[in-house]
Amino acid sequence: MKRLLILVLSIFLSMPAMAQLEVKEGSFKEVAGFVNINTDKMYDDNDKPYAVLKIKTENISSKQRHELRFGGDAQTFFEVEYKDGEVWLYISYYATYIKISHEELSSTEFHFPYDMEPKKGYDLTLVNKTSNGNMGFGSLSVTTKPEDGATVKLNGIVMTQKTPYVNDMISVGEYDVEISKHGFKNVTRHIVIQEGSKENVVVDMPYACGSLKVTSEPSGAYVYIDNLKKGKTPLVVNDLHIGNHTVQIEAVDYKAVVRHVTTEEDKTEVLSVKLEPLTSFITLATSYVQNGYKFMTLDLMMNQYGNLSYGVTLGYMRKFGFYISAASSFYFDGYNYDLECDNDFFVNGYYPDYTGKTHYTSLSIIGGVIMKVAGPVALKVGAGYGDRIKLYETSGGHLVKYPDYSAIGVDVSAGLQFNLRGFVFSVDCVTTNFKIYEAKIGLGYGIKNK
Repeated sequence: MKRLLILVLSIFLSMPAMAQLEVKEGSFKEVAGFVNINTDKMYDDNDKPYAVLKIKTENISSKQRHELRFGGDAQTFFEVEYKDGEVWLYISYYATYIKISHEELSSTEFHFPYDMEPKKGYDLTLVNKTSNGNMGFGSLSVTTKPEDGATVKLNGIVMTQKTPYVNDMISVGEYDVEISKHGFKNVTRHIVIQEGSKENVVVDMPYACGSLKVTSEPSGAYVYIDNLKKGKTPLVVNDLHIGNHTVQIEAVDYKAVVRHVTTEEDKTEVLSVKLEPLTSFITLATSYVQNGYKFMTLDLMMNQYGNLSYGVTLGYMRKFGFYISAASSFYFDGYNYDLECDNDFFVNGYYPDYTGKTHYTSLSIIGGVIMKVAGPVALKVGAGYGDRIKLYETSGGHLVKYPDYSAIGVDVSAGLQFNLRGFVFSVDCVTTNFKIYEAKIGLGYGIKNK
């Protein structure tokens, strides 16, 4: 008899106490400022606005929360939405009570202490009352790198909360934790939750990648993906993150091509392009320079006093070359002047009767070298003979040389020349004895060497 009593007692103690659901006292209250804006769950079957009952749970696992059942009187309508740690019940605002039940956790009824209002929100806490610890719980946290915001599934059930995910009340047992995010490969971890345990799952999520094969006609073109140089065609780029990419293909003397491609996981996208040759002035001009050309320009020169001269330049160049230039004012009587004044226009102490007429005699002969700088641009440097004579006429028919505006001696020249599709343009600075300075502009034509 004594042994039988001990056996019965041990069986009784080993049995879990009856689980009991109940609404936590004082937990029902209005959520200040809450307004239902869910257009999919706005009205009941009587076209009356729902109120929203936000049911929080304690000592109830996520799986058990999804197994809760709800009921009410015949006039009560409701729709259910599951959240992390909560169940949102869209319920007829005129409901007088709600019944909540679970196959393993019994059931409870809660009568609303006051009338709810349409579209308003209300809090309510549902508690699982158990007298022993046979129903154990642990906690789980899931962290993802390099980015947060991944979706978490526990045994195939999608959790509303994304990473970083934290749940302090998960029933003991085994779980498959699946983590997914667009642009990354899915990762699954198997864990065991024990009573009181804390499982921390940290996942370095690998990028989901595809491949891109790029070919071009002609080959050897540079490939840029999302502004990063990847190599020359033909080219295969592996481990390219899935999604949209901008591809640019460039080659010398060809128009750049831009394409937009979308890569998919473990697939190869093929991009083939035919490049179109450039026909710009710069390209043709570069061709002229590379092959060499003969050129001639007609020149206009003006000094700092506004006097003009006219001339011609002939030359030849490849990478290096030469040129010769001649210019004149085409007024040669200046070489026959018979008087010379000082800086105040006096001649031997007396002031002649000037008529106001002036004349300008100039002659410039320069030879030099020309060398390619970049593309169609060349540098010119030269030197030679030059004279610049400023003359004033008197009423007696004499020509008086004014020395301040005159110079005879060495001409030095430096400038740039441009060959654009056979059209030649030059700009030079010429000085005589570093006293008279002239700007020189030339326009002409280049003949490409065969």
